[in-house]
Amino acid sequence: MSKKTEFLRQARLLTASQLAAKINQSRKTLLEQRQERVLGKLKNFRAIERVRKEIAQLHSILDEKVTANITEK
Repeated sequence: MSKKTEFLRQARLLTASQLAAKINQSRKTLLEQRQERVLGKLKNFRAIERVRKEIAQLHSILDEKVTANITEK
């Protein structure tokens, strides 16, 4: 399995609160990377794009879970 599919599979196993915590953690990482970029310390600029994509994927999975919970009730 590729890293991408493994990441998505693991994310789908998390609960909604765990997903929210992971999103917050990723946002902090993104903020730190942006600050490092401004200061000239960041060597891998692609890392910012990767974290942004990860946050978007986590949001999509969280939305799926919320929608599934609403339709069940």
